[in-house]
Amino acid sequence: MVIGIIMLKVLPGQEKRIYMTLKSKEGVLDIHHIFGEYDFFLILRAEGLIKLNQTIENLREIHDVMVARTILISWDKNMQELNPLKPLASRYRRPSSGT
Repeated sequence: MVIGIIMLKVLPGQEKRIYMTLKSKEGVLDIHHIFGEYDFFLILRAEGLIKLNQTIENLREIHDVMVARTILISWDKNMQELNPLKPLASRYRRPSSGT
């Protein structure tokens, strides 16, 4: 599983419509309306990088999305202790099936 973050800048005045569109998109776990250079901060989850890239491309194709900035979060077991977003990983990771 891959977790990604994408920040979107949208055409002014279209935030509410785009928010409603984002809510229905597969792979979008959380949507935050933010203030500043970008309008939305999204947390995405996909089964792999190919699926994550497809999700990102679908978001970029939404009418009135002007800019999309993507950040990939890698959850390498050897680096988890150094990762300041470690609590975020546990929030979005699927529950273990006991294996």
